[in-house]
Amino acid sequence: MALHFLDLLQYEHFRVEMANSQCAKFIEDQQLLHWQHYIRKRTRLITSGGGSLPAGNQGVPGSSGPSGPSSAGPTQDK
Repeated sequence: MALHFLDLLQYEHFRVEMANSQCAKFIEDQQLLHWQHYIRKRTRLITSGGGSLPAGNQGVPGSSGPSGPSSAGPTQDK
């Protein structure tokens, strides 16, 4: 996710919007919600007797197997 933000910083419009404190706060909140959901989902997977993650995933956020990140792109409701 951090690399995605580094890519976005190349665009003038994104930098202007990030200067807006409301926009920056919204993005910060969305990142926090994403990681809270990710941790809960991963904990539930491990404690439900699922054991380990499927081959190729290895617990990397955004990873969909050996082919790398999913092609769906970033979403707010992960």
